[in-house]
Amino acid sequence: MKSFINAIQFLTPIHISSRAVEPSDLARSMRWFPLVGLGIGLFLMAVNTLVAVIGLSHIVTATFLLLALTSASGALHIDGLADMCDGFYAGHASGRSAEVDKTREEIVKVMRDPHIGVMGVLGIVFILLIKWGVLISLLSLTGTAYINKTLILAPLLSRWTMVVATAFGPYAEVAGSGTGRAFAENIFRKDWAIASVITLVAAVALTPIIGFLLMLVALITVVTIVLVARRVLGGVTGDIIGAMSFCSALT
Repeated sequence: MKSFINAIQFLTPIHISSRAVEPSDLARSMRWFPLVGLGIGLFLMAVNTLVAVIGLSHIVTATFLLLALTSASGALHIDGLADMCDGFYAGHASGRSAEVDKTREEIVKVMRDPHIGVMGVLGIVFILLIKWGVLISLLSLTGTAYINKTLILAPLLSRWTMVVATAFGPYAEVAGSGTGRAFAENIFRKDWAIASVITLVAAVALTPIIGFLLMLVALITVVTIVLVARRVLGGVTGDIIGAMSFCSALT
């Protein structure tokens, strides 16, 4: 129960306990990340149902759903996405190659800068626009039951990818200490296995074939981002793990 509460407090703005959390406790909580994602999905389904009863347009409904999805995580993962885009691609904004001219230490320094850069803004805008467009398409072309299943699957799978990225990182040594290190250095195979079983059972229960295929697509997405992170930084960081959740929800 303690690890489940830690998962809720880390992934959402909800605070249940003020007790100090040890690094090992944070890592144990990752096994329940998919369950928290499932809860967020049910929240989105409730929002969609309420808006449908009111009878608002698809554009307004998609906007409310995107707002609900973003607020459910306290915008934590959006911050990670912005930092990753700034660190990996900030060099391109000044007309030079980020991979050639920037060392790993410089990339981490940019990612830790509290000020958001041009590439970070562009990353957030484009990802949000894509999500908004996908939501409008789903609302326009599919039935309510399919939409609700999709709204549940997206946060479920995206929170699972955070566990996968953490387990198979490894954590980038150049990033030094941080919350991401507490997760990466204390997670065990059992934590990843439990999270994967929960995700698989829930996804297949919602929609057997599509659920399994989307889980596979999410896995490919997270593996791709992890491989890029390994090449650029030598591993993942807390920002990259957070961005993983935000990006993989597109599946």
